[in-house]
Amino acid sequence: ALDDIHLINDQSIIELLSELLKHPPRAMHLVLIGRQDPPIPVASLRAYRLITEIRLNDLRFTPVETAQLLEQILNRAIDDEIAAAWTQKTEGWVTALHLAALSISLQEETAYLGTSVQGDSQYLREYLLTEVLTHIPPDKQKWLQRISLLRRFCIPLCEAVCQEEGESLTGQAFMSWLQTSNLFLIPLDDRGEWFRLHHLFQSHLQNLLQRESSQEEKVVLHRRARRWLAENDRIEEAIQHALAVGDASAAVELVAQHRHQLMNTDQWNLLERWLKLFPEEVTANDPILSVTEAHISINFSRESDAIVFRDRTMHLVASFPADSSVASDVLGEIAFLSAVKDLINGQAAKVIANSDKALALLPPQALHLRSLAISATGIGHQMSGDFERGVSIIREALLDPGWPINVHAKLLHFLSIIYVLEGELFDLHHSANESLRLAKNNRQWTTMNQAHYYLGIAHYLRNEVAEAKSHFLYLVENLALTPPSHLAHASCALARIYHFQGQSEKANEALHIVRSHLEENGNQPILQVIRAFRIELALEHGDLALARSMSSTVNFDVRPPLWFYYVPQLTPIKLMLAEGTTKSLREALASLEQLDEYTNRINRKTIRIDVLVLQALVHDAQGDWEKASEKLRAALRLAEPGGFIRNFVDIGPPVASLLTRLHGQDDSILYPYITQILTAFQMQERSPTAPNWEKRLTERELETLRLMATDLSQKEIAS
Repeated sequence: ALDDIHLINDQSIIELLSELLKHPPRAMHLVLIGRQDPPIPVASLRAYRLITEIRLNDLRFTPVETAQLLEQILNRAIDDEIAAAWTQKTEGWVTALHLAALSISLQEETAYLGTSVQGDSQYLREYLLTEVLTHIPPDKQKWLQRISLLRRFCIPLCEAVCQEEGESLTGQAFMSWLQTSNLFLIPLDDRGEWFRLHHLFQSHLQNLLQRESSQEEKVVLHRRARRWLAENDRIEEAIQHALAVGDASAAVELVAQHRHQLMNTDQWNLLERWLKLFPEEVTANDPILSVTEAHISINFSRESDAIVFRDRTMHLVASFPADSSVASDVLGEIAFLSAVKDLINGQAAKVIANSDKALALLPPQALHLRSLAISATGIGHQMSGDFERGVSIIREALLDPGWPINVHAKLLHFLSIIYVLEGELFDLHHSANESLRLAKNNRQWTTMNQAHYYLGIAHYLRNEVAEAKSHFLYLVENLALTPPSHLAHASCALARIYHFQGQSEKANEALHIVRSHLEENGNQPILQVIRAFRIELALEHGDLALARSMSSTVNFDVRPPLWFYYVPQLTPIKLMLAEGTTKSLREALASLEQLDEYTNRINRKTIRIDVLVLQALVHDAQGDWEKASEKLRAALRLAEPGGFIRNFVDIGPPVASLLTRLHGQDDSILYPYITQILTAFQMQERSPTAPNWEKRLTERELETLRLMATDLSQKEIAS
């Protein structure tokens, strides 16, 4: 066993070892220990399996070993959390652990162990200076200090940042020395291209650089790093270096240059991470960053936030000169965001006008935004009653060979939305299936999951429950890659399937999984959808008291009815209908008349079917069969071309009663369709149902237990 082999300088000894290892005696084990690889044929020995290598990763302490070491030095119990924190901070480097523990041992026994292990603590600094840095030549020490500014580095980056004009040391020579010295170097790939320094060693070097270099010198180093990283598509790190020296304008310019490419390729999480690097005051006062935040908000179903960011962008641009390049860059995006606002508010003419304006102003490279503006134009025409024009706009765009495949998949997704709004379920199935095929081949996870959602809806509304269930299950199982709105509504549809199959536990589990995911991501508006739907399920269970209690804390108008499966605005109306009082029925009818006017005006046919059916139920409850049958016939005429079944079945058995009465007196063309719906009701009745509530509890006990099963707080339950 030869320790400190890195100290051997006699070439004859190295030659002896190399010769010996060419033909090693069978009984010989040679142990070589050192700070760097010895100059022996390690690669050949590795190839012939004649060497065992114990390297940095093997020597790292685990949290269990860290706890044992600290307990020995400090003579006190170490909990798992402290051990894990120390291990993470030191990356399991036993010397750092030992020195940090010695530093703590000199303090009072009550010293807080959660204090971070510092890279510039006295003991560690003395160790690094005595054992490491004093043996390193000055030119290499200078390069070490400079690369400490880099999160990771490679040969060209080291050279770009560190090399001065006329300097003999090259990036290749420095990296070779660094690897040979095995100097706290962590490889980041299998090709030996990218590395980083051990964090504590890096921290110590940064402190040295801070003390020994001027601010101007550090600014130069950061700018060199930013320039190389930007030229080599390492944009996030380039932004960090720009911000490190307060050069916000350079950082914003990097975002401006690359954001459209990220939007075009659905790299929304990365784009959001870039924006989070900026101080809040910079983001709040820059139109490029503000408008980009608006697009991110739309992608994550935070439309109300998007409108706030749009308004802020408009305010910022108003102070720019008319010929400003920044203003011209964002005017098209402001127009598109205005079209989104108009679409949400049901203003078809404004949707078309603002979308056309956006298309005239958006740059050619903004493929994602241009495809959205085209799609918004198509949806605007459908909303205004010109369905054929809306479809043809997107069909014409699909014929353009200039669009890449990923944009084709997105356009087909928006064509699916038009078919949903129009109630064309068969065309919906075709467009969503084609979007899924393209997105799957192109690995577009977001668009692919949106297509799964619409395929699920196309199957579900036609009562093809098994097929629908498979699509909805896929989304809940891949929730991280599914847009929040689609995920929430898919979980609602899946929960209803489980509910009607008598699997209430699975229904609650599906909703709980999605709710937890939305809570983790802070998406409060979409969380309201889940909370409102739980009231819907309570009503379907016949639990009016629970539904009434839960409804007091839910915002049913979190946004207007769009093109999704579940419409929260209908739930309080169903609650009024279940109450069955003269007042509640009158209020329900008033709300339904407003919704009927709204959905009819903007051609939300899928939603209007439900509105008409509920109107029929209210009129029947008021004893007006003539009006009830009129509304029911209107719903059937609207639903029959698309083959809708679930809109009737999901509202419940009272609809079957109305249909049966209509069936007995109606000899029109709707007769076969009514028969089909009633058959679905009969099959629904034969499905297993959930068990009854335990009868031995009082009504107040039952009500309390039901509320405890929801996501209400204890204070809300007490109220």
